[in-house]
Amino acid sequence: MENKIFDVFPYDIQCFTMEAKEGLNLPVDFVLCSILYAASVAIGNTHQVKVKNGWYEGSSLFISIIGETGIAKSHAISLAINPLLKKNQEYYKSYTDELKEYQQNQLSKSKNDEEKELLERPRLKQLLLDDATMEAIYRSHQANIKGIGVYYDEILGWFNNMGKYNKGSDQEIWLKMWSRKPVIVNRVSSEPISLMAPHISVIGGIQTKLIGELFGGNRNKNGFIERMLLLKPDNLKKENFPENDMPMSALEKYSNIMNRLIELPMNMDKDNDINPTIVDLSVEALQAYKIFFNKNAAIVNDPDTCEKIKGFYPKIDTYTIRFALILQLLYWVCGEERKEKIGLRAMEGAITLSNFFINNAKSVIEYLREPESLTTEHRKMLALELYNKSNMSYREIGSTVGMSHEAVRQYVNANLIDN
Repeated sequence: MENKIFDVFPYDIQCFTMEAKEGLNLPVDFVLCSILYAASVAIGNTHQVKVKNGWYEGSSLFISIIGETGIAKSHAISLAINPLLKKNQEYYKSYTDELKEYQQNQLSKSKNDEEKELLERPRLKQLLLDDATMEAIYRSHQANIKGIGVYYDEILGWFNNMGKYNKGSDQEIWLKMWSRKPVIVNRVSSEPISLMAPHISVIGGIQTKLIGELFGGNRNKNGFIERMLLLKPDNLKKENFPENDMPMSALEKYSNIMNRLIELPMNMDKDNDINPTIVDLSVEALQAYKIFFNKNAAIVNDPDTCEKIKGFYPKIDTYTIRFALILQLLYWVCGEERKEKIGLRAMEGAITLSNFFINNAKSVIEYLREPESLTTEHRKMLALELYNKSNMSYREIGSTVGMSHEAVRQYVNANLIDN
């Protein structure tokens, strides 16, 4: 199999990816990057890599999958996160049972008021949120200190949700969360939210002709876009109906892999703060990383390097450590290696992934050298697509595509009548 990133994954993940390609016609790169995302969410705050004293990294990722309509961006993400969604349902069932018991206890005549006050109201445990507002993301993470994932069919919805409450400072908070810095969110109408160890991974798709929207606002000036892992394969087309089927055994084996990551314990210290398992870099892995890091520094310092790509290199240095942690833990759950240290294999695989994403970022920048402007017709086409495949309201669609909700309503109704 000739693919730049295929070989860095454990054998069981490679087999699952090939089954997805053969049985569902899902592009290999889409599946592998979606698995990276799913693993990062499952791992959460349970493990961190110690690079040096004072420098620790987790495994959170921001990923944008770019492609034309109909080439299975959403399907690849859905397949990868399915075990996490199932676990979400299990958590919700437990929550409803616990809530029912709590409510019955509150009404119990056999308990006095003091006993009732000591009973803590159950909290909903979650791994994933779908198209959530910023407020919901903050509060869900506060209740789930291990970390959460957020996914969007259209990642522009993520950007458009920013600033709904406080005129743009949400974006600054996301910059902090990417860097894993403590965040305190103050709201006029509710209690403050404190995230001392943020771990949020984000993934979503975007149509090729809308790439320019990713760089809108000030995202190309404040370093936000450079924190996105951009995936833009070339020459992908909508495939015919697959002749083969995906074996249930492959789906079950993949679910078992993800569930082992999900079940990693979230250790707490005596003050009830998170106490992640620390994973050191092996001597060989550290040396390989130093060489890669210094090579990137030379590229950034080279006056001939394109200014638009320079900002991606410092962020990819960080992502390399995060990739290495995810790969090492994937090797471990697949029975291929131990997890006490980041080995050379994981680091070399992480470097391969980093070079892959840098090349994709270059491809996006090259595409934007002669950008196809986002015309009103493009916005209408996207609005109609969102209407047909989602339960979004006219107002939500308008916010995503940059149109008024009334314009969306008129176009959708006219199109339905014409067809």
